[in-house]
Amino acid sequence: MGLVLVTVMLSCGGETEEASRHEVPIFIDGTGIDRFETDRGYEVDIDVVKLGIERVEFTVGGEEHARSQDWKQWLRRGLLPAAYAHPNHASGGEVAGEFVGPVVAQFRSGELEEIGTAIFLEGDYAGYNVTFMGEDGSTADAELLEPGLLGRIRGEVAKDGEEIGFVVEAAHFSSADVIGGGFAGSINDGQTTGVALEFLTVAPGLGTTIFDGVQFSQLEADEEGTVWIEDGSLAHAEIRSAMTSHQFYSGRILNQQ
Repeated sequence: MGLVLVTVMLSCGGETEEASRHEVPIFIDGTGIDRFETDRGYEVDIDVVKLGIERVEFTVGGEEHARSQDWKQWLRRGLLPAAYAHPNHASGGEVAGEFVGPVVAQFRSGELEEIGTAIFLEGDYAGYNVTFMGEDGSTADAELLEPGLLGRIRGEVAKDGEEIGFVVEAAHFSSADVIGGGFAGSINDGQTTGVALEFLTVAPGLGTTIFDGVQFSQLEADEEGTVWIEDGSLAHAEIRSAMTSHQFYSGRILNQQ
């Protein structure tokens, strides 16, 4: 269902005026995808992260995660204690900007790719929320992402001289979304040339990675030596939980020089 943007009215000399609306290009930002090491000592190189995005909501206001961990994330992480504070993350604010998909976003290391246009009200933004494509796969682009998946990650890991190729197929689940991706900045008339959405492999300020806890060498590989991490395994549950956690999502405003 499309979401109606909140209408902000400004009072000026007894009259009301609707806040300016701006069309801003949205980019997929792969600059946060670099080689990293997990807590189990695996060196990881990611070739591509694909996410099936239904829509992105950009918010003003809200509570910093340092003061309040969103309850959905708390439940999703298996009733574990709230994460330590990390910068530029807020949740619960009013939606004042929106990108409507569906689109399969492809994050590749060092690449910046435009995926469409969002509508923003002029103002100061504090976070964003992501809703993934429907689990029935009806809105998915099957050539890029198979129906029933919220995302797919392909890459290689290395440890003790052994290299393993892997593919993660993150299955969709009910109410799959991200609440409070890191994003802070102002959308102003004539100044904003784009908004870049970033998928992070290492959480800022925490040092945790999206593959922490996964023992790749204990997973069964196919005839070509590739490990397929699919629904039903503990590794899948851990990785999918990370892929829907706000701590691995960030964003930045691109302004004219």
